[in-house]
Amino acid sequence: MTQLEPEHPPGRHCPASAEVYRHVRRRMRKLSTVRKLSQPQQILQDLDVREIESIMKQEHLSLVDFQDLYASEKNYEHKAARACEWLVSVLQSHMRLLGREHEMRMFRFAIEKELAGAQADWSDMERLYMVLTNFKGADAGQGLKMAFIWVLQLNFADTLGPMGKLAAQRCEARERVLQRDSQVEETRVKIIDRLHEIKVDHFACAVPLSCLRPRPDVIDDNEGSCPVCQNSYSDLGGNTAQELLSDYPVRIKYCGHIIGKACLERWIMTPKIDVAKYPHRTCPLCRVKIEGVRAPSVSSGLNLHLKRDRRAMENLRELADGWDMEYEECLETIVACMSAEIAGEELLALIDRQKGKTRWGFEKDEKILRETMEGVNKEKWAWGFRGDHAWRQLRDEWMKSGVVRQS
Repeated sequence: MTQLEPEHPPGRHCPASAEVYRHVRRRMRKLSTVRKLSQPQQILQDLDVREIESIMKQEHLSLVDFQDLYASEKNYEHKAARACEWLVSVLQSHMRLLGREHEMRMFRFAIEKELAGAQADWSDMERLYMVLTNFKGADAGQGLKMAFIWVLQLNFADTLGPMGKLAAQRCEARERVLQRDSQVEETRVKIIDRLHEIKVDHFACAVPLSCLRPRPDVIDDNEGSCPVCQNSYSDLGGNTAQELLSDYPVRIKYCGHIIGKACLERWIMTPKIDVAKYPHRTCPLCRVKIEGVRAPSVSSGLNLHLKRDRRAMENLRELADGWDMEYEECLETIVACMSAEIAGEELLALIDRQKGKTRWGFEKDEKILRETMEGVNKEKWAWGFRGDHAWRQLRDEWMKSGVVRQS
């Protein structure tokens, strides 16, 4: 490899010299030439042992490390195929993952080390790209072959095998991120639709079906059926998944009673008979007010997330500017989304338990529930929740909050 005369010691926080940037631009142009190769895998597959030996002699490289590789043609073909697959997958993944600024910074650090005579301090990635772009003229294939020989010599396909898979996985994850980001505007419309549908979600939260068993902190005298309409919460035979989803059990936070959501919504929307005598609605099972009182507050963690997460703040701003949504309304849609997720997960688990126990299938119901869960996941993404840990923690806090009554 051509040695450059040292000019400045390498520094990560100081501006690079004009000489360094000149070499960086040259390396970037060569990298662009390599990436324009139409069939890089075919070029490497056509490379045989004799050509490798010829290239190594031209570059004054030692053949001692290749003694095991030359042991048999079958051994070479196996190792060469793995090295070729590894190198091509890593280069393609890096092209999709790494930006131009990242590549320029990598070349800068590598060249500064070379100027200081510290090539031994190169990282594996820096060495790979320095070898890849160390060719004369426009022969990009020569640089690719040199990188292949280096990967083959150091047996990176075995020692760093997971790197190729990890890079591919990160590419897939990045594509999913871009796809989700492109659907955010559509998701905002669904958030608005959810807001218009909210009637009880701001003071009642869905509960797991396991909570319907008698427990000291949960009041449910009917043990598995709605106390108003007497319909079972888990009767897949007599109800569709959509019906069970719309009438899923919710716990009123003011008193702790569990009622089917559809029945509670009808109770809330029913016109009052005597407004003067009964100005505020109460729980259908007790005298506790559920109207005209302050709604239960969400956890401080959710408020903190909405104020700190970039994606959540952007969503808040877009909803406020485009649809005149208030901050409290945004909170209501989030807790409604939490309830929808609890209901969807519980009903999907119920379907899984019922499979094999009956001759009737639940494919249609399962499809409806999975579409519902996909919509919930998109809303979570729009609110800045990339993983499930923080979301589930906040969801559990909301579900367990409220008044606890003893049975």
